Amino acid sequence: MSESYLEPISTYTMKLRLYPTKAQAELIDKAIRALHLAFNMTFHEVFQKNPEVCTQPNAEGAVWPDFKKMTGKEWRHRLIEMNPLIAEAPAPAIMQNGGIFMKEGRDAWPGNGLGSKKKFFPVDIVRREDFHFYSQNKPRRNFTVQVDAKKIVPSASNPKVCTIEFPLSDIYPGGKKRPNTTVKARGFSRKLRFGENGEHNFEEALSNGELKNAYTVKFSKDNCGDYYASITFSCGKTARQSLFRELKVESDIQDVGIDVGIKDVAILSAGDKVENKHFKQARDHTLRKLNRQLSRRMGPANMAYRDYNKAIRAENRALPEGEEPKPLMTPSKRYLETQRRKARLERRIARQRESYYHEQTERIVSHASTIAVETLMVKNMLRNHKLAFALGDAAMSEFVAMLKYKAERRHIPILTIGTFESSSQLCSVCGFLNPAVKNLDIREWCCPQCGTTHDRDINAAKNILAIAQRKGSKEDIEENIKGPPKRKPAERKPKDTIILEDRQELVVRFSRELSKFNAPRYVIINKTDGTVIDDGQGAGYRSISNAKNCFKAKMNWSAKNKA
Repeated sequence: MSESYLEPISTYTMKLRLYPTKAQAELIDKAIRALHLAFNMTFHEVFQKNPEVCTQPNAEGAVWPDFKKMTGKEWRHRLIEMNPLIAEAPAPAIMQNGGIFMKEGRDAWPGNGLGSKKKFFPVDIVRREDFHFYSQNKPRRNFTVQVDAKKIVPSASNPKVCTIEFPLSDIYPGGKKRPNTTVKARGFSRKLRFGENGEHNFEEALSNGELKNAYTVKFSKDNCGDYYASITFSCGKTARQSLFRELKVESDIQDVGIDVGIKDVAILSAGDKVENKHFKQARDHTLRKLNRQLSRRMGPANMAYRDYNKAIRAENRALPEGEEPKPLMTPSKRYLETQRRKARLERRIARQRESYYHEQTERIVSHASTIAVETLMVKNMLRNHKLAFALGDAAMSEFVAMLKYKAERRHIPILTIGTFESSSQLCSVCGFLNPAVKNLDIREWCCPQCGTTHDRDINAAKNILAIAQRKGSKEDIEENIKGPPKRKPAERKPKDTIILEDRQELVVRFSRELSKFNAPRYVIINKTDGTVIDDGQGAGYRSISNAKNCFKAKMNWSAKNKA
């Protein structure tokens, strides 16, 4: 028997499908394209060390990107002077804290660590080819703005429909020619409640004047050409309003251990199994067919197309100044149509898997009082080419991620065990360790000590629960939910690498001084007196092999000149 209750939450993100008119879709496309250009142009100037977007040089001459200058009015006007198309983007998408520079630009620029405490690398250290610029093959597809709550109006006739008014660029003056920006959206959730005790729905709270926050809305366009809006409802920094969500809980709850696999996505300690539907494998024949068509038709997937454009770019670079460059080849209409068909198929597969996982994880969480899972190293598992396709089709990390955030929403403790715990080899009844079960072909086995017959996966799920409960006490539950504390990286010990066998005194050594604020750096020194022979023009070398090869090349070059 299930019961529903209201749970206070701090944030909730709701994704809606937009149905813009042709003119509205054109406005959204122009805004996305303008931000695409603004991002690329700004960081091009960063690599040129433009003082308008960079900090002042320090005593050593190092320069860093200045994200506050990028969000200023002066730099926005400068971008519009360089390319008038950038005026099509809403100003908040460039100048606000959640815009392309203060959020996405900070995340994109390399540095040590993540978040607000991230130490950025100076411009001299970052290689231009390593930085992620938007391109024709990987264009920008979204922009984020703040939308007032009054501009989100639910429909009176359809509970799942609402309208959203997105902000325009300031180049559109008021009057008759100002375009209509009120877009129809489908997928509005009525489970959100507002008020001190959650007594009001969205419409009631909107009419009462309780919704005073401006919500963050991300407008996006997917590979198939459809438009979406993700609205993040929050209480705000000052908690001026309360936010609740309706949740269901079952009466028969118990502790659950979960073993994740490929044949069955999840195996519960109670004996239930979540079947792997193999959504991608069922469509593999069609995907292969579309990939073959893409490789034959004129587009980026065709090698002849890539080689031709590469040769044209090389010719254009060699042209004298003032001469008109040759045009590049553009993808054919049949290529673009096949690309859209493939994108639609991949989206259907992802949606089927996501819907199935939402259903199963909700069922598991609603019956659980404590959840124990095994720490997965999916990235390492994907290196096995024999399992990579099956692992990608199962999407185990996506399943566990859904499970965790739904459990945290209900305040259900999540306990984890290590990757190398012997959960499959232990007998869940007597604790006997059977090394023969390491063979993955054994799906059922009988314990030699107590005679209990085990299903391999169900036995592993029971052991995961037992090990997690034994290691994770009640005091450790909060730590397990948040994750293990971050350890400080161990101080790197100097290790010498000999370059030439006949000259043992010349070695490559790790440099603490050059690596203090940068990536690891190496220099070449003479061990006898400790003098630095080569420091890579003051910046150091990125790896030991790079230092050895460069030093050998310099020695060969000097030997040829002497000869």
